[in-house]
Amino acid sequence: MPIDDTTQILGQADALIRRHRVFVAASQADANATPAEGMATASTDAGLDTEPELPLLTEIVTLDELASPSLEAQCAHAIQEEITRWLDEELPGAVLKVTDGLADQLVQKITHQAGNALLPRVLAHLNNQSNQTEKTGSKR
Repeated sequence: MPIDDTTQILGQADALIRRHRVFVAASQADANATPAEGMATASTDAGLDTEPELPLLTEIVTLDELASPSLEAQCAHAIQEEITRWLDEELPGAVLKVTDGLADQLVQKITHQAGNALLPRVLAHLNNQSNQTEKTGSKR
């Protein structure tokens, strides 16, 4: 049967209390040791099971430090770097896709306009040249 979280947490808290009580009742030799050494020595002397240590707070962080401008600046810098990286990776492909589509549209539009406007003008010009050649050729 699996142990639920509550039982596990209560077991860890109980083990911590037992370790603390053993440390307080430790010998004078253990009193000269650092608290961590004393706890380790006392718990092994008492024959307690070695359970994982609970996390030890080593640095106090205030709310003022969390809301400091340096943290905001670091976040802004990290966001800016991520946006720049994303643009470097994604923008060229997006621009290429759009410009390819524009190039295709431009070619189609120019071809259509050339067929509708330029071709008749070229044919009229050639026709006019042909007529002038015939007139000058018949005068000779």
